[in-house]
Amino acid sequence: MPRETLRATAALLRAPNALTAAADVLAGFGAAGGSPGAAGAGRVAALMAASALLYAFGVGLNDVVDAEVDGAHRPDRPIPSGAIPRGAAAAIALGAGALGLALAAVAGRAPLLAALALVAAILAYDLVLKRLSLLGALALGACRALNMGLGASLAAGAAIALPAPALAFGAYVVALGAVGLGEERGAARGALVAGLAAMAAAAIAAAALGPSPLVAILVLVPFLAPLALRVAPRAIRAPRAGADVVRAAVREGVLAIPGIDAAILAGHARWIEAAIVVALCVAARLLARRLAVA
Repeated sequence: MPRETLRATAALLRAPNALTAAADVLAGFGAAGGSPGAAGAGRVAALMAASALLYAFGVGLNDVVDAEVDGAHRPDRPIPSGAIPRGAAAAIALGAGALGLALAAVAGRAPLLAALALVAAILAYDLVLKRLSLLGALALGACRALNMGLGASLAAGAAIALPAPALAFGAYVVALGAVGLGEERGAARGALVAGLAAMAAAAIAAAALGPSPLVAILVLVPFLAPLALRVAPRAIRAPRAGADVVRAAVREGVLAIPGIDAAILAGHARWIEAAIVVALCVAARLLARRLAVA
């Protein structure tokens, strides 16, 4: 595959973001009391890969559905730029989804059922709910909570398993989705600052819902620092933030997700898993230097 096509495919599937999805699975697994030794490291790895592929399916389908809108507002994206034809993009997205479900099946019956629930939520968001403003943000949060639930399903042996940190994490993504509503036209200062504050509060809540909340919060702090030190000052500088500021908030908000996952794991004394998630966070940030996140 030519380098240009490979880069366009990675951009279509939001490779940096997909790594954050894999991190969610490990956090959900640890928060639900899962042990890689008992579940099998191979099954955990398969489910993490499944999560990344299902995320890629969701964002790829999103770009296929929004091709005309992106032509006006995001002409640099792979489909409107002509880097990938719309039909080919649809095939790539569907292929990622099919492979993701296959890997979920490798992990077990409960993870497969959880993955099917996640796919249903993704389809609802991409095809209908994303156009309904705050309802779309709620749907986005549900998708990411269910994604963390993939890992919990493997630990609990139940299709729908949402430990408390997953619900708080879902609230973080709802706030992030609400902030993202201003990606095209910008946002009023008050709305953006309130959104950032809600994100921080939900992230802290997700971290603090484990047996060692103080440890978890201490781990979380450096991952939230870019939002606090780079984005928040720009958000409060003028009565209305431009689209570039909102997109920076979304970018940093997405890249902070593995930090929330690492904090959840640290709060449950899952230090090896937390280290793996930190590695995923570093990889996501390195990819984000070359590929768009928002």
